[in-house]
Amino acid sequence: MFHPLMLALLASLPNPLAGLHPPRGGDVQVSTQDVAGWRLEVKHDLFEGRTSCRLRRPGTLYERGVITFQFAPNVNTANAFFRVDAGAPQPAGAVAIEAAGLGARLHPDKPGNDSGALVAIPARLLIGAGYVSIRPNPTLGHRDFNLRNLASALESARQKGCDLGPQSPPNS
Repeated sequence: MFHPLMLALLASLPNPLAGLHPPRGGDVQVSTQDVAGWRLEVKHDLFEGRTSCRLRRPGTLYERGVITFQFAPNVNTANAFFRVDAGAPQPAGAVAIEAAGLGARLHPDKPGNDSGALVAIPARLLIGAGYVSIRPNPTLGHRDFNLRNLASALESARQKGCDLGPQSPPNS
């Protein structure tokens, strides 16, 4: 039990933690802007001293070296194929382990569609491409996703101090 005199003495001492409050809004500050046709979200984690970024376009998300493409929730993408610009079709499953290793989310948040209606492709395969065509499964037609100015948007993110994850242009 504390004696009242002890409590009074403790209350009179300066607080060594005064002025060390986290900034308004907590440890993470987020800003967004449009860059080269992409929506750039910059996240500064003041606690970890790290800056990370996401780039978005409709149906497209770049994060940590992976570009993830979103289809309608009921579309099964487990047997998807993709083609970069006019290149040869490739099974998305052939790059799924690499994408998962970079942090891609390959399973849905909601039950019902094991593929999550997502196709994740390592960005290194897409940097410099104009578009990627993805056929989500053999019963559906392909969909083209615009990738123009991705390299420029990534450079803007890099200039903001973003940790972009591993990526490099094809054949580099």
